[in-house]
Amino acid sequence: MLLLLAPAAAAQRARAPWRLDGTDWKAMAEGEKMAFLRGVIAGTRLEAAPAAPPLRFGPNVYKARLEDFYFYTDRRSTPIVEALRRIEQELVEQTVPDH
Repeated sequence: MLLLLAPAAAAQRARAPWRLDGTDWKAMAEGEKMAFLRGVIAGTRLEAAPAAPPLRFGPNVYKARLEDFYFYTDRRSTPIVEALRRIEQELVEQTVPDH
């Protein structure tokens, strides 16, 4: 029985990072979450473009916000990258000074 489950688990881990969602996030260990976030942040800074600005805050900020975001089970199908974009927008709106 265990042999039948191993290929399915390997296929789950082999998914592209942009396809991971809240279910995957909740299954990650703390170290995996931080490594994932460091990689995504670095990637957005390397590939910065007007359509996809870099993530400006540290991994601890995004981790805390993702934990809150995925606390609600109806959000777990949202891809992590999309959740990060939403969080980034909220953070930027909160830090922009009023005119």
